[in-house]
Amino acid sequence: MIFKLDNKIQNYAWGSHDFIATLLNQQISTEPQAELWMGTHPKGESCVIYENHKITLTELISKNPSHYLGKNICQKFGNNLPFLYKILAAEKPLSIQVHPNLEQAKSGFAKEDRANIKLTDFMRNYKDANHKPELLCALTEFDAMCGFKPFDEIKEILNFLNISQHFSLATLPSFFENLLKIKTNKEKLIKEVITQISKAKPRSKNEEFSFAWTQQLAKYYPQDLGTLAPLYLNIFRLKPGEAIYLKAGILHSYLKGAGIEIMANSDNVLRGGLTPKHIDINELLRVVNYDDERVEILKPKKNICENIYRTDAAEFQLSQIVLHGKLTLNQQNPTIILCTEGFAKITNEFTLKKGEAAFVPFEEKEILLNGKGVFYRATVADKIKIS
Repeated sequence: MIFKLDNKIQNYAWGSHDFIATLLNQQISTEPQAELWMGTHPKGESCVIYENHKITLTELISKNPSHYLGKNICQKFGNNLPFLYKILAAEKPLSIQVHPNLEQAKSGFAKEDRANIKLTDFMRNYKDANHKPELLCALTEFDAMCGFKPFDEIKEILNFLNISQHFSLATLPSFFENLLKIKTNKEKLIKEVITQISKAKPRSKNEEFSFAWTQQLAKYYPQDLGTLAPLYLNIFRLKPGEAIYLKAGILHSYLKGAGIEIMANSDNVLRGGLTPKHIDINELLRVVNYDDERVEILKPKKNICENIYRTDAAEFQLSQIVLHGKLTLNQQNPTIILCTEGFAKITNEFTLKKGEAAFVPFEEKEILLNGKGVFYRATVADKIKIS
């Protein structure tokens, strides 16, 4: 049996008033709707109808974990769906942030538990003991900052703008740490940088893009030095269908646009700017990765009937399906299918319309689709290694 999902909307200040509402065929929201969550994370669990009663997806899975998830996944990840699936709609920039690796998440969560810091406490860094590799696939044109520019490039940009004297330029870690720890005259420094940018003639399209976003961020956060991030982070403009994959430790911020996001089932975020929320500088510096492994734009690989976004994450795999008529999908692991355009009858059980999603248990070995539209399939990665 396949289950239609009832999903939770997260209302964050940076969200869009219309994208998620339009996707769900609802009236424009008076509140900013930032994310639509699909999965079993306790902060925003999906629900299903089971024997005429509404229950959470976790409650459904607990009735027969091997049936709904499969024995391998239960052994590897516990009796829980290992990924969190989202629609993200950013009207304004998200905070500059980084996610911990698994070891850091476990130790950080345990440390804060021992200190009796409540999960709802403003000062709490770790909401769970899991890591959070994530993939963002653009549904609209999508701007994002991800990973540090090469340090020589950062120094060259600061010299070009005649502002290098304000920063520590010995190493990338010292540059970033000193920037975070500037306490006074932040607004004055930002104004000087914006003045220099307004005088400068960008030498490339990428530099023009970086300068424009620095000016835009300064309007949102005139006293937050995170506004300078486009000068030291790589900046991207994704086209619909393009994606970026973020491993642990990669500093990033999603700036504007709508997309599909899939990640390990975690809500661990360490912030570094562009936010009124808690910033733990020491913990951020412990987690951030300075390696020069550049984030690349990821395009899907064509399979027989799916466009698959391949990553090294064990918890998830995302694919796009463009449907014209009938299609049979083989089912190896539990799946959530989301319709973003059109409709389809799914395994002759019900019709999946635009904005709707369905949970397909492990034991459903085939998924039959009949209709016309665009669908995104979130599942566990093809090969599960049991250690």
